[in-house]
Amino acid sequence: MKFNWGHGIAIFIVTFVVMLGFFAYNIMQIQFDLVDDNYYQMELAHEDHINSVHNANTDFPLPDVVLTENQVLIAFDEAYKGSLGEVHFYDPVSKDNDRKVKLDLTKDNTCAVPTASLPSNYYRVRIAWTNNGKSYFHETELQR
Repeated sequence: MKFNWGHGIAIFIVTFVVMLGFFAYNIMQIQFDLVDDNYYQMELAHEDHINSVHNANTDFPLPDVVLTENQVLIAFDEAYKGSLGEVHFYDPVSKDNDRKVKLDLTKDNTCAVPTASLPSNYYRVRIAWTNNGKSYFHETELQR
């Protein structure tokens, strides 16, 4: 059998369809958890969140998030001493990497989180705390 241009076109089309099928299969295997589980409850509390962000930006200096070799150190201003809250390390791609840590500034004004509990990834560090009945929220980025 002689190879002609019709055979070449047929081989090209078959190869193209197989490649498209392969890429479509691989894309369908990727899982993205882009929305929080309690999305609607978070939407209803949006006004409180806006007030918390405003409080954090206007009252005192924002907390510093510093990545060292074996820990993430979050340092607050002395005025926040006695505050309670939570630090959420949010991974936008996979919720399996999310970590939440209780924030207790009754003894000192720092919070240390060991990096051994955090897989190497990009995180949004969401810090929510209350001080003297007033709520605060600050979000920053961290690449580990």
